[in-house]
Order: sequence, then C-alpha cells, then structure tokens
Amino acid sequence: MTKQIEVDITIKVLCDTRALLEQGWCQGAARRLCSDGSMAYCVGGALHVALGGYDSKSKLDYVRISNIVARAALPFGTIHDIPGWNDDPGRTKKEVLAVMDKAIALSLGLPESDPAA
Repeated sequence: MTKQIEVDITIKVLCDTRALLEQGWCQGAARRLCSDGSMAYCVGGALHVALGGYDSKSKLDYVRISNIVARAALPFGTIHDIPGWNDDPGRTKKEVLAVMDKAIALSLGLPESDPAA
C-alpha cells in the first residue's frame, strides 16, 4: 500500500468516525441504542465501525489511527487508552469532536491547533 493510499484511508476512517460520534456519542460502552432508535458510540466503538469491524487487519489500522487520535488529544492529557479517555467523567461530546477534528487536520498535514481552546 502506498503512503498516499494509507493517508486517504486514514482520513476517510477519521471522518467516518467523527460523523458517527456527531450523530451520537456515549460513555461506558462501545455503542448504545438510544431511546429514539439511533445508535451512539464511544470513540473506540465508532473507530471500529468506521474500520469495518474487528478483524486482524482492522486491529492494526485501529492501533495506527488511535495513535493519531491520542496525539490530537494531548491538550486534554495523555491518553493511555482510547476507551478510558472517552469515559473520563468530565469528558464532553464537544471535546471528543474537537479532538476528531484535530486528528483529521493532523492527517491532512494542516497546522496544529489546540482543540481545548
């Protein structure tokens, strides 16, 4: 796989993950059925869905892409694991979406901005 294709896939997965989180975000579960019938996801759950599942190939991509998310989230503290960061009691959907925006920007090679600002 060429570097450009890998970057394109990464950006698509990050954008798809962000879209899922925009539709519905949750804590304490990879995904949760909402009362209106929609689905809410944690960051890790949305990332797995965007990658197409839990097979061995997606696990490798999950690690690679979650490292980008972790880098984007540094203004909110060091991430030891995506689910733990997502489930922090003070975490907000606004912060999650800001981190996803920054992760997308990092993948596009855009200048870094502080998502906590």
